[in-house]
Amino acid sequence: MSDLRREYAAVLHDLDRQLHRVDLVAFRIIRRGRAEGRRPRPAFAPALVDLPALDLEDSVQETIQDVAAGIGLWGGWRTLLPRMANRMTDLCARHDADRRLADLQGESRRLTAWLGAPSQDSRPLIGLCPQCHAPVQQLGGGVICPCGWVSPDPRPARETLAAAWRRLHVTLTPADASRWIRDNLGETVPRNTVSTWLKRGQLTGAAPLGDGYWRIPVASIARRVSRHAESKRQ
Repeated sequence: MSDLRREYAAVLHDLDRQLHRVDLVAFRIIRRGRAEGRRPRPAFAPALVDLPALDLEDSVQETIQDVAAGIGLWGGWRTLLPRMANRMTDLCARHDADRRLADLQGESRRLTAWLGAPSQDSRPLIGLCPQCHAPVQQLGGGVICPCGWVSPDPRPARETLAAAWRRLHVTLTPADASRWIRDNLGETVPRNTVSTWLKRGQLTGAAPLGDGYWRIPVASIARRVSRHAESKRQ
């Protein structure tokens, strides 16, 4: 195996592992490690979703998508990373293969710095148990849950987590959604802004129910609010 091919294989593996961990931080299933030690607990309840984690995930995904597009692949990072690993010859044959490798390695270093070292008392949680939906930890090369579910493959636990996240919905009017965002995500978004998002189809998966109510996926709200907050900071 050439050095270039070996380095691509390593960074794709690292990115897959790191982004799944960012997912767990975003959903507040685990906390990211902090080398500087414990921080004091805030006096207020944490937001339902870790918006900086979603920002980081989206940013890294854009880099992965840029690299993947060069070999004709499209999608999100969960599907792209394994497909890119199966197209290693095409990745290495590109004229800008070295530069694209450096881009991916830079993102991996950024994830490493953001996630930090896991604390000594943290467990390698990687997803949710398909049977009882409890957080599960990795044991050797497999996954084990206190309920007795064991799998040699961590993918079912990761997929259960992603599916559970996608299934979460709230039924709200735009005014209710504005308050929900403030209370659960810690951001201020006016009712009119929420209405605009809904009218323009910017809350993916949202469906009108009548009488001003909408059924809105929590993931769509979180990602839109994350982008909204980022645009205000710029």
